[in-house]
Amino acid sequence: MLESKTAAELFFRTGAGVVHKALPRAATPLVSVQTGTLVSQMLSVQTAWVGASGDEGALSPVNAINLPNASSMAVAMAEGALAAPEAAVGWNVYAGASDGTVSRQNAQPLAIGSTWDMPLSGLVIGASAVNGQAPDAFIPLATQIKRG
Repeated sequence: MLESKTAAELFFRTGAGVVHKALPRAATPLVSVQTGTLVSQMLSVQTAWVGASGDEGALSPVNAINLPNASSMAVAMAEGALAAPEAAVGWNVYAGASDGTVSRQNAQPLAIGSTWDMPLSGLVIGASAVNGQAPDAFIPLATQIKRG
């Protein structure tokens, strides 16, 4: 996250942004229907990798699921534990009534290789996705025409 900076500091935050430990976009999550207590509903599910400093990669493509009456769902990362990116220490799950209204469903990042089970109470209204990492540094771009 970019913290509040003075005008002079922001002047130097131009150029190409660089992320030191990049997290790739997660693959479409694996979603399965389970027995539960929820009413029939259509849900959009997305996931994102989380790094050691709490930064989050871009959201995965949407996996839409139509839950029948008396059901619930479980979500897992398609990459699983073996294909998780090196920079990832966990993952987050996002769900909502549509892909524009998803919110984070877990309070803390989930362990790599774990599965998230929807609670009996249904979805929560959690934090919105940041949808990608903020740059750790900027490489200044030349503002002069080089002659020679």
